[in-house]
Order: sequence, then C-alpha cells, then structure tokens
Amino acid sequence: MSSALLRRLAPLSLFLVPLLIPVLVVAANAAVPKKHHHKKQTTATATAGTAATKTAATATRTATTTTRYTIPSAAHGVRFGTSLGTNTATTLRLFPRPDVVRIFWSSPKAQLPSMPSTAALWVSFKSLPSQSTFASILQSWNRSGRTVYWTYHHEADRDNITATAFRNGWASLLAVEKKYPSTHVKSMSILTGILLAPNHPHGNPESWYVNADILGFDCYVPASVPRAMAYAKAKHKPWAIPEFGADNGDAGNIKYIQSTIASWAAYPPLGASWYNNTAGASFSQPLDKVPRTTTYLQTLASAS
Repeated sequence: MSSALLRRLAPLSLFLVPLLIPVLVVAANAAVPKKHHHKKQTTATATAGTAATKTAATATRTATTTTRYTIPSAAHGVRFGTSLGTNTATTLRLFPRPDVVRIFWSSPKAQLPSMPSTAALWVSFKSLPSQSTFASILQSWNRSGRTVYWTYHHEADRDNITATAFRNGWASLLAVEKKYPSTHVKSMSILTGILLAPNHPHGNPESWYVNADILGFDCYVPASVPRAMAYAKAKHKPWAIPEFGADNGDAGNIKYIQSTIASWAAYPPLGASWYNNTAGASFSQPLDKVPRTTTYLQTLASAS
C-alpha cells in the first residue's frame, strides 16, 4: 500500500485497529468480487458517515476493491497444501507454493517428484515392498533433503485388507525405518476419520493402530477433526489431515475451512491437505472450480 494511500486512510485508522488481530493479509480483487481466506474473515467496507470528506470517500472506494483475510491463530505453524489431481502442471499453476503436496503411488519410488521447494511431500503407496527394497528407497529419501512423510496403504480401514495384514505390513516397514532414521523423513499412518465415530463403522480403531511417527486421518466430516485430534493427543503423537475438503462452493468451503481450523485449536495438526478432486465426486471440489477457496488455502500456506 502506498504512503499516499495510507495518509488518505488515516481518518479511519482508529476504527480499523481492532480488526487487525491476529493477522491481516490484503489482496487485490481484480478478477472476482471478493476473495476469502481462512478462519476469521474481515471485509473492510468503510462508511463515510455524515462527514463525507474527500479522504473518507477515497478510503471507501479503496476498501470495496480489496478483501482483508484474517489468519486464525490456530492456523499458524500448520502446513496447508493440496493433492495434485489429474494434472500436476495445472494444480501447481493454481497453487504454486503449497506447503504440502499429497502424492498417491501404487508402489514406493526412490525418485521423488520435482515439486516446489516449500512443499513437504506426503507420499502413500498400496503395495508392500520387501524390507531390502524399502531400505534402498528410504535411504534415497533421506539423502534427498526433502521433508517426506511416507504411508503404507492409506485408508486401509475401508479397503480390501484385514487389520492384521495391515499391522504386519507396517511392522515390516517400521523395522526398516528404525535402522535408517531421519529428522526429515517420517512415517505417517493414514486412516479415515470416520473410523473414530462412536459406532466404530470400520471396527475398533485400536485394531488399525500402528506406531508410526505421525497419525494421519482423512477428515471430510467436520466431527472427525476433534475426534482425530483427541485420539492423537491421547497417544502422545503428532497428527495430520492428509485429506479434507467440501463441495459447498467458495463461500461454503471457506466457512468449512474456518470451522475445521477452529475445531483443532487445542492441539493443531502438522498440516492439512485439500483433496483436489478432479475425478468429479461430490465430497470435495477441484481447485479450478473454486478460485476463492484456492486463494484462501494459498494465503494459509504462505502464513504457516
């Protein structure tokens, strides 16, 4: 904001001060009427009142062409990002500096994909490698210098695998991890948030528990978030939300994100990744269909 504009806004400064807590991010609204960002949102629409001076009128016009985004305190220190969808180039054009990139593989790969340097890579794979194969792959990740969270068989609690086979597979890989520890490459189990519902629709959550470094839960249902938080806290483990999302349009999605952040305030996750659902199912919207949601997520990522 130029110094000249600041001088013109001076008469309104006493009114705007209370709105600057905790943090405000200002973005020009050239393409859309309003852009929204995470949790508490403040729209600065100045009212000139009876003293409609030239300065106040200018400030009012300026305020209507900008949107002020408040970053909630519970979002600070949390990584925000996205899955890649069907077109990596398009996703990174829409969201060029994610803090997290969620990557789905059928089998683990030693060569990590080229992604923005800001991004932690959350990779998952379904097939179980041998210990010798995984040892080679894990050492390659360790040498990469990238932050990597790896997952064997995400959402196994709703997939075609028994809890016993799941735990045994994890035990094999965790034994390898123990031999080759790293400060930036960590294991992360990923189960569905609905697993923790009181009626236990996918069986006893304890039957799916593995001693990974991080506990991940894919949380689309808002009630899943505080349950995942409480479960991880009880286990004395850090946690994450590798998938979340909604299909409510920009305004509804932003409210959903705000509510999600508010619900984890007591014990924030390490990160949360929007599911860029280019497949067209209804539980989460692709980034190219919700520009204000995408901008909001980018603002959160830049402030983490």
